[in-house]
Amino acid sequence: MRGRIYFISVFSLSVLVVGFLLWRNGYLNGSKPKSAHEGPALKNLLANGDFERSIAKWKLFVPAESQAAGCSFITVPEDRQGGQLRAQLASEAPARFGIFPDRLPIPVRYGDRYRLTAWVSADADFQVHAGTPGVVLRATLFENPEKDYPGGHIFVGFKGAAIGNPALLIGQLPSREWTKIEATIKIPRGVNYLILFVYVWRASGKLWVDDVSMVKVDASVPLTPLLQ
Repeated sequence: MRGRIYFISVFSLSVLVVGFLLWRNGYLNGSKPKSAHEGPALKNLLANGDFERSIAKWKLFVPAESQAAGCSFITVPEDRQGGQLRAQLASEAPARFGIFPDRLPIPVRYGDRYRLTAWVSADADFQVHAGTPGVVLRATLFENPEKDYPGGHIFVGFKGAAIGNPALLIGQLPSREWTKIEATIKIPRGVNYLILFVYVWRASGKLWVDDVSMVKVDASVPLTPLLQ
């Protein structure tokens, strides 16, 4: 009898351990299992990138040219994965403005690779000015915290990535469906700091943003080609 009880206890413990491992790797909680490039080392360097703590750790940037456009940054209920909140960027008139993490700038090193990601969705009133990409990520590059990198910033859009010229990303526009903007970039020589912006680029209306991330990846992860 004791042997039988011992066997059942060991069996139950094994089931619990296996169940925990399956849950941790995403098989039992509805998420996608992690790939070889999505292990524990891939920490999001941007705090509150899912906006579940409202606008904490993020700031609104409105350049002088857009100060009169009524630009705003708030969070609203629901997000793309069943969470509580998503970010809302809105303006009353065509404007160029964005949000960025209040931890700035992030130290980086030449040759390091980072995957930059954001999910966006547009309201029916979101209107993009002709000849502009509408929404982009901008990896703002610095030689030091007070000096921009002279080689230009890296822009990421639906079509890929470009350095110095967001007009190369004109084409696909944000829709009512959640759509991912993503690229893997390599830090150029001479760049030591980076700030990631989510930019509305010459548009008006409401744009929703969620799950913004910047993660360091290893050298085996392919780079996103830069458009010329």
